[in-house]
Amino acid sequence: MPALKSPFPGYTILAGLPEVASLIYPTLRFDNPSGRMVIFSTNVRIAVPTTSTRLEPYFVAGGGIESVRRTADYFYPVYLAILSARSPESVAIFPTPAPRWVPNRITSSTVDMALTLGGGLSVRVARPLMVDADLRMFRLLGHEDRNAGRFGVGVRYRF
Repeated sequence: MPALKSPFPGYTILAGLPEVASLIYPTLRFDNPSGRMVIFSTNVRIAVPTTSTRLEPYFVAGGGIESVRRTADYFYPVYLAILSARSPESVAIFPTPAPRWVPNRITSSTVDMALTLGGGLSVRVARPLMVDADLRMFRLLGHEDRNAGRFGVGVRYRF
């Protein structure tokens, strides 16, 4: 999955503060969330016996590893101070009303176990040529278990 847009793990940003509170202390924010997921798995394909010579249903199960990489821009406010010296003995510091937002790029990578379960149907188009269609579910095990699905179409040629 080359374009993964999911919540960034491990960070919570308070939302829903009253507008007055955000003027006193602006909340932190995330922008540009992106990521990618790569799954490597080995599968066993078991054909279900039928009386038809054109149709061949099958069952797929397996396991492997998955790698998830997430990135986001984390913005936090920095207040610049204005120094005011009326006399050498007294120095007053006044914060500026608008903060300067400083970006910080955050990256998170995890490698966990992935399980595969699914099935499909092969249709014989010609004597050596078959077209496959299958649906698979991936169970991604980690500190947060997740499910992902895939629909695939393939062609097999037998000599």
